[in-house]
Amino acid sequence: MVGEFQRLHSDIYGNRDFLQALRNQHKFFYAEENRELDLTLIDYDDLYRPRQQWRNTYEVTEEFYTHNGKYGTREDVVFLINGIPVLVVECKNASKEEAIALGVDQTRRYPEETPEVMVPQMLFTATEAIGFAYGVTWNTVRRNIFNWKHEEVGNLGDYAVVHELLHFSVPNHGKRGKASCAHTWARARS
Repeated sequence: MVGEFQRLHSDIYGNRDFLQALRNQHKFFYAEENRELDLTLIDYDDLYRPRQQWRNTYEVTEEFYTHNGKYGTREDVVFLINGIPVLVVECKNASKEEAIALGVDQTRRYPEETPEVMVPQMLFTATEAIGFAYGVTWNTVRRNIFNWKHEEVGNLGDYAVVHELLHFSVPNHGKRGKASCAHTWARARS
C-alpha cells in the first residue's frame, strides 16, 4: 500500500488522487482473498464515539521537517490524521510587514522544493496571530488565497477556522470533518 502512495505523482494530479483516498474512495488489492477491498484511511465516524473509542490518531506537530536528498523544508505546524499530514500552517511574526505574504511565499516554495510532501497536504494557512489566510496547497495564486473573516479581528479561539478548513478537505462528510478537526485542535491546545 505504501508503495502505491509513493508512486503518486508529486503534483496536483497526485494530490487529487490522494484526496480520493482521504475520502475513503480508494481500493487496494488483498492478495490473500484475491480481490479488491475498500481502503479506509480516516474513520469519519469518530464524531459519534467517545474520545476513548476513537479509531483515528490526531496529532499536531511543530517544525515538520522533510528532506528529499536535494532540498529540505520545515513547515511550522502540521495537522496529521493517522500520520497523514493534511494541513500546514505557516506562522509569522506579527511585527513583520507583510507577514502573511511571507508565509504564503514560503508555502509556494514547498511544491517546488519538496513536492512529495505536498501530495497528502490538502490545505495551507498562513498567520501572524492577527490575520489568517488559507488556500489549497497546489494553487497559491493570489486570487485563490482567502482571508479568514471573523466578527472580531484576531479571534481564533473558537476553533472555527480549523473546523472549516478541514471541512473543505473532506466535503463529502459534512459535519464529520468539522468535529474531527475540533477534537484535533482541542488536543493540540491542551
